[in-house]
Amino acid sequence: FDLIKQCVSYIENTVNGHTVLFNMTTNGTLLSPEVTDYLVAHDFHLAISLDGPRDMHNVNRKFRNGEGSFDRIMENVHNIKELYPDFAKNIMFMTVVNPKADLDQVVEFFETDELLHDNHIRFNYMSEVGLDTQLDYAENYRLLRNYEYLKMLASLINKVEKENISQLMTAGEQMIR
Repeated sequence: FDLIKQCVSYIENTVNGHTVLFNMTTNGTLLSPEVTDYLVAHDFHLAISLDGPRDMHNVNRKFRNGEGSFDRIMENVHNIKELYPDFAKNIMFMTVVNPKADLDQVVEFFETDELLHDNHIRFNYMSEVGLDTQLDYAENYRLLRNYEYLKMLASLINKVEKENISQLMTAGEQMIR
């Protein structure tokens, strides 16, 4: 956190006459009130890693003691949205869905969770870089992901209404525009 503050201070004192946008990707576990106050004061945009519902997220996102990080992240997001509802628009979620996950469940989670349903979600596959074995995604996983992607592309040419696009694809749509 001290390094982030040093970088922001340096940029604000060095870049005169230009608009600077601060973006940060975080696992969301260290978003204390002190950190959040600072990020809000400097109008940061956050990408928080969240891989779906508790059981799916906690498969790969654990603390050193083996405990999953889902509950801490959700508590921090809840606190941010309660204290800074206007800042909450600066938050998007990065989800990396592992091959064993039920993608239908992940989509449903982000679309129906009261805390998250109004944020943008960015969908990512797990990277195979550095793995000894190839990841084996189930066929229905690829079909659903491709179907959601096709709907997002169709919305760009006004063939599908935006409300019919999964949140997993809305961040992708914004990037293309």
